[in-house]
Amino acid sequence: MPLADFDIPTIYDLRRLWVERRSDPEVRSLVLEIVRTRDRMQEITRLYQVIDKCWKADVGGNLVALENLRALLLGEGWRNAEMETPPQHGDEPGGYEPL
Repeated sequence: MPLADFDIPTIYDLRRLWVERRSDPEVRSLVLEIVRTRDRMQEITRLYQVIDKCWKADVGGNLVALENLRALLLGEGWRNAEMETPPQHGDEPGGYEPL
């Protein structure tokens, strides 16, 4: 069953939770898991690009499984575009310690 649409937590939301709920190990574990998952998605995207480039150079054309993976990564990329946007000067709320 697919998840209902929801607003994804921005890095600022996660930082706020990290500070405000520092005594709650479950919340801190969830924040760390979200950050880790986002980092892994970036690495998966990088590896996809390397594999796709090599495949096209060696065989030519598109590999169906890679195209399906590309579509999934693209969907996640669009979903996460808001959280990936670098902050503009003055956007970051003060008082939050980095994760």
